[in-house]
Amino acid sequence: MAPLAFNQILASKLYKFSAGPNKTEFTMHSALVSAQSPALDCLVNGDFKEALESHTVLDHVDEETFTLFSQYAYTGNYNILGGTRMQIHLLAQPPVGFQAPVGFQPPMSLTSSASSPSTALDTLKPGTFSTAGEEIIMKRHTPETLWKEFNAAGLMPSGPPPSRPGVILRNGDNILICHAKVFVFADYFGIEALTALAFRKLKTELLFISTGDNMQVQLADNAAELIEFCFTELVPETLKNHVVLYAASKSADLWWKSEKFRDLVRNCHEFSAALIRVMIEGLQAQASA
Repeated sequence: MAPLAFNQILASKLYKFSAGPNKTEFTMHSALVSAQSPALDCLVNGDFKEALESHTVLDHVDEETFTLFSQYAYTGNYNILGGTRMQIHLLAQPPVGFQAPVGFQPPMSLTSSASSPSTALDTLKPGTFSTAGEEIIMKRHTPETLWKEFNAAGLMPSGPPPSRPGVILRNGDNILICHAKVFVFADYFGIEALTALAFRKLKTELLFISTGDNMQVQLADNAAELIEFCFTELVPETLKNHVVLYAASKSADLWWKSEKFRDLVRNCHEFSAALIRVMIEGLQAQASA
């Protein structure tokens, strides 16, 4: 999509979103929303009920996540900790230096053939879009090589710097899960630049808390909560793969420092199976080396 002039955004009609269980209302300029992805363009300008009413209900998206999306749409970045300068830097195009993920497929076209207005969100399912990068190929060795592989894996595009890492938010929210929710939201609506940015921020946090003596009990618990989120909520498989790779590379630290991680290994069978598979493949690779 072509970049928008500022006057085009201001002249566009206002579009209302109701987010979260309390249906908190957010109002944005429709031209800015539609510029984020083909799916959102169809949501705002298509033949669906939402476009005709200029209103979409997103009860599966919490208020904080939608606030971060709005901040990104108007500024080109988002900052969980607040204090971001409200500099208009509109991203109708991906950031300079962004490379399309390997295997990326453009979002599907949303069309309505019904004579009466239908709901655009009925055609979308969480994880519809996969824009997070290449699949993790399970060729493992030792925890050290797993860590190197995690460090090198995925998209690290150029662009706005991530927020200050290693921070536990004052309201008790887990900053890792905040980034993961933005990732899921962006993937859901096919906003590829935001998907890559959220992944970059999430990975930066994980790298920071796992370096040297940074992984304290609270931060290890935060990592365990991220893993639990990825295996109890509907998230893209690519995010799950990266989280399993991270957990395998830091399994000893997580096991000894986090009771939440130990409980997760005992009780979440899907995660345990994925973790064991990675570790067994590592042992097999060592044996055959």
